[in-house]
Amino acid sequence: MRPILEKKGGKSKAVWFSLMAIFALSACTMAEYDKLQTKAEGGGEVVARSATEYQPLETMRRRSSKINVAVYDFPDFTGQNTENDNFAELSKAVSQGADAYVVSALGDVGGGTWFRVLERRFLEPVLQERRIKNGQAVEAQQRIHVQNERLRIQADKDKIAVEIAGLQTQINTDYGLNGPGQPSLNPDLPPIEQTTANLNRYEKELKSKVDPEIPFSPFAVPNPLKNLKIARYVITGAVVAYDSDVASGGSGVRILNVGGTKQMRKDIITVNLRFADVTTSEILAEKTVTQVVESFRNQSTASGYVTHNTVLELEAGQVINEPRSFALDAALRLALSGVLQEVERKNIF
Repeated sequence: MRPILEKKGGKSKAVWFSLMAIFALSACTMAEYDKLQTKAEGGGEVVARSATEYQPLETMRRRSSKINVAVYDFPDFTGQNTENDNFAELSKAVSQGADAYVVSALGDVGGGTWFRVLERRFLEPVLQERRIKNGQAVEAQQRIHVQNERLRIQADKDKIAVEIAGLQTQINTDYGLNGPGQPSLNPDLPPIEQTTANLNRYEKELKSKVDPEIPFSPFAVPNPLKNLKIARYVITGAVVAYDSDVASGGSGVRILNVGGTKQMRKDIITVNLRFADVTTSEILAEKTVTQVVESFRNQSTASGYVTHNTVLELEAGQVINEPRSFALDAALRLALSGVLQEVERKNIF
């Protein structure tokens, strides 16, 4: 029995050795993992603050009045799709909504005291709503206009009717047609038929002078909406490059079925941001920034026989893929910070 116990004890020691080895390897990478995880979860502002040339946008001086700026689309000039070794990937390598990051960053400058950002990327929905509002105002004013026209025409007709009725009464009196007791006909008056004809002709002449109803004749329409604000400056730019797998590699060691590997990969995003004067189209400041997108993988494995035909294998690891959106946000914030610092140095506003 003693050799068997020793054999079992040896297997137990091997298992414990494997467990201790893999835990030791995992502990070695935990500190680096926590650091990278903080970067991957912190957002673009946290990533940007790691650059020495970055002046946090919120810390810039406060302004007493805001300046109107317009942010247009930041196109993706890279044309790259997400890389995939197994199948064709149609997703874009970088975000197609870079302008959203710029708008958000502009709201942080000087605690929100620098800029009044005007909608330009999605201006068409705004214009469509304005057209609907203006159309409703024109339609309402048109109904009022037609109603007033009809009231005017009816008033003119009533006025003519009153005038003709008065003349008819006068004729009846002059010709003694108002019944018994009226004076006899005046021999100096023209024949009654001629006077009646003259009255009918006069009535037609008055009615012909009444302006007809013209529903779409010119009428004043008050502007129901304020005029769109005009930007003093325009912020434009683009994602000009995305270089994937510019650096990759790793290291590993394995002994007695216990080992660990460490792999890394770096991509680079390049953005350009411009600050232009609307009145002259002059580019007052511009900056091109590159930002690294990092991916890391740490893995530890250990294996050993627990019986003559049973293998125990242990594995632990961490994988961190830095979000490309965070890197893009950080790059745009770095570019915006550099542009605004140059604007301040030139004392543009």
